[in-house]
Amino acid sequence: MNAPAFWDLNEVFLRRAGASRMGLSSKGKQRLLWPCKDGHVAFGVVGGAFGAPTNRALSQWMEEEGMGDDYLKNMDWNAFDMAAGTQEQFDRFIGPLSEFFSAHTKEELYDGARKRRIMLYPVSTTSDIAQDMQLASRDYWQQVHHTELNTTITYPGAFIKLSETPCRTPHRAPLIGEHNEEIYHQELSLSREELDILKQSEII
Repeated sequence: MNAPAFWDLNEVFLRRAGASRMGLSSKGKQRLLWPCKDGHVAFGVVGGAFGAPTNRALSQWMEEEGMGDDYLKNMDWNAFDMAAGTQEQFDRFIGPLSEFFSAHTKEELYDGARKRRIMLYPVSTTSDIAQDMQLASRDYWQQVHHTELNTTITYPGAFIKLSETPCRTPHRAPLIGEHNEEIYHQELSLSREELDILKQSEII
């Protein structure tokens, strides 16, 4: 998403780096994906006034659970310049953060991060998304019946709720030729004779 802008603004080509991210620093790559007890979470050490509250809160949380790290605890996060951060600095974060994240589940980390206003979020699997409490509370998932299959399938619903112009309820994909009459005859005004010719020619 942001790769084109990096060239336009900084004349830097972003490169793939697996669990890390390139381009945020001119001197190193930053770890963004971290293993935990039951999957992964996403967290980046962001610098300056924007990232300082998160970094301090996370360091304090680690202290509370007896997993503190003096390097993180004593870091001047307001002065930390992410763009000028060195690979040595970024590598120094990996050990204590990996140990802390690995000791918790995704839910524990996400719940604790929300309470402490830490910018961290779980990497959700398809199963996680299907069971997400927020989506369920908004009636996001919709049941759509498939007559041809004699079963009901769960579909994603509207991405937004609008009171005056609500999004339509999802419906199954049309079967081959199901709407030929509606489209060709009613919408495009082709005669039935013309439709027959198209069918005989195997065009539709």
